[in-house]
Amino acid sequence: MERTSKKKIIFICGIVLALLLAGCLTFLWLNNRPGKAGLSNPRITEDGRLPGGKKTTWDCVSFGSYPNREVSADDKLLGAKWENDEAVVDGVGYVRMETSSGYRYFTKEPITWRVLEVTDDKALLVSHNLVDCYPYNIEARDVLWCDSDLRKFLNGDAFYGKAFSEEEKECILKSTVQNSKNYYFGTDCGDATEDYVFVLSEEEVFYSENAKKHGFAASDSVNDLGRRFVPTDYARARGAWVSRAGETDGFGFWFLRTNGYSQSNAVFVSEMGCLYNRGCYVNCIDSGVLPAIWVNLKKADLAAEYDFSTDMVIDVDALGKGGAGGNAEYSYTPVSNGTLSEPVIEADASKSSGQRTTWDCVYYGSYPQSEVIRSTDAYPVEDYAVKEGDLIIDDDLYDRLSGAEWTNNEAEVDGERYLRTRGGTFSASSQHYRWDDEERYHYFKYEPLKWRVIEINGDELTLLSDRLVDCAPYNRESTAVSWENSYLALFLDVEFYDEAFTPEEKEAIIYDYIENNKNRKYGTGSGIASPARVYVLSGEDVFLDNKAVRHGFYAKTGVDDPAKRFRPTMYAMSKGTWYSPVDTYRGNGFWFMRTNGYSPSSATYICDMGYIYDHGTDVTCNDSGVLPVIRVDAAKAELVYAGKVSS
Repeated sequence: MERTSKKKIIFICGIVLALLLAGCLTFLWLNNRPGKAGLSNPRITEDGRLPGGKKTTWDCVSFGSYPNREVSADDKLLGAKWENDEAVVDGVGYVRMETSSGYRYFTKEPITWRVLEVTDDKALLVSHNLVDCYPYNIEARDVLWCDSDLRKFLNGDAFYGKAFSEEEKECILKSTVQNSKNYYFGTDCGDATEDYVFVLSEEEVFYSENAKKHGFAASDSVNDLGRRFVPTDYARARGAWVSRAGETDGFGFWFLRTNGYSQSNAVFVSEMGCLYNRGCYVNCIDSGVLPAIWVNLKKADLAAEYDFSTDMVIDVDALGKGGAGGNAEYSYTPVSNGTLSEPVIEADASKSSGQRTTWDCVYYGSYPQSEVIRSTDAYPVEDYAVKEGDLIIDDDLYDRLSGAEWTNNEAEVDGERYLRTRGGTFSASSQHYRWDDEERYHYFKYEPLKWRVIEINGDELTLLSDRLVDCAPYNRESTAVSWENSYLALFLDVEFYDEAFTPEEKEAIIYDYIENNKNRKYGTGSGIASPARVYVLSGEDVFLDNKAVRHGFYAKTGVDDPAKRFRPTMYAMSKGTWYSPVDTYRGNGFWFMRTNGYSPSSATYICDMGYIYDHGTDVTCNDSGVLPVIRVDAAKAELVYAGKVSS
């Protein structure tokens, strides 16, 4: 009897343990699959083959419909009854698009979405493809998400009204969308908005717990396969750019709703899956559109139709692990003309590039640089943007400049040359020079231009400015343009050249052809070889070439190179040059190269961090610093040695 009771107790305990175990397993299962309709949060596992070392798998669902695949026109399509460029033929919906060469036809198909998050009875979905093409804003201006044309496009009849039936609209939640500041630059992105449809933000695709939960890489610089998206046929026909380079072949780029380094720019995710946090101009016309929505799972009839994993994006075995590497495959032997030497590179583990460069410097020519202010004047820029000597605080000198005789806004006081200019030349926003009013003159002193010696060929010296000395767009109009026809080329070779050098100094400046090679990543042509006296560096001058090492730069990609960081003069900032608020790079500007970007209407540039943006930005970007280059005949030039500078 006692033995039987023990058996019963053991049996009951076994049942209790089994129930507890089942309860725990159920809890764990529910925690992983918390939503309705069997939808799951993204599943993340370790995978050393992939960028970032993670593999993400998303549930995919169908919801709504939109033009997608292009089809050839047959008699049925040509003879269909079209209303507002839509028709149904044999039960299939079609959309047609009128072009200069006639109509193009597309099937209207269910939209596939990835499930980014399941919370209680709702789910966050993001489109599996770039479904359309539309700028962040039609006009190039400061604009927040709340007022952007892309927000209006997505929430109006163009997308929301076209993509969803009335029943489907009942399932879409009007959500409070937060618009956090830019992670690096602190740019204000506006108040929260109430949206049915939106695009993702920085916070939702990198750096935050939200981004990790959504299955994305925590780093913005990782070429995250999960952030790569392919434009549909319809999106490409509407103008969405598509890469034709190597492993990114077929992918496009897409805007986030976060502003870039200024409110006239928006952050985008490149075809590689990394973020360009500085952004590009809001009126960029060939960005793909990646819509996102929150849906009510109690109303929406959704079910996971299949899984999509990051290792399905490309052949992962062909990826390679990559890495920053170094300059090992690029080399050169520095030369000297007896007095001056080419850049000297030394190993330095404290630098992000792993190296330190030292340049010989010379003075040649002169240009407005430092500003004269009164002791009672507020600084026109933040303290951190002021380098020693940038401001001359002298009440007496200021008063004498105010009363001087000016010709063409130039005057000479105590044997020194000065330029005066008035405000209103640039509409200042954060990290820009602050004009107190449009009437008061500001005074800038002409000072010797300091140049780094970056190349020596016999008596011919190639000199690179030590500061960003002015501000000018690559081009005044947003159009396809190569270096030889650009506004910046004309500005440097005429206006800057005439202003900076005396007739005697001009005699020693070499006028010869410079090469304008293709963008090495995108294959975009950058024009023909063209003659120049003053110019800017090219892509090959600063990376992926022996010339880059010869000039003192880190040649490979993926590194914030201290040797490529330059600060604007006070005069350059007064002309509109942006300066960085980011701790490590405070006061640095960015500067155009003469190589076109991913398209002929964009130009590459080096950012404040010293990182190359070979995707580029629109050629009309108007707050880039100018970093001139000249070649001089040392046998003719009266050069003054200016010591050494180091990265």
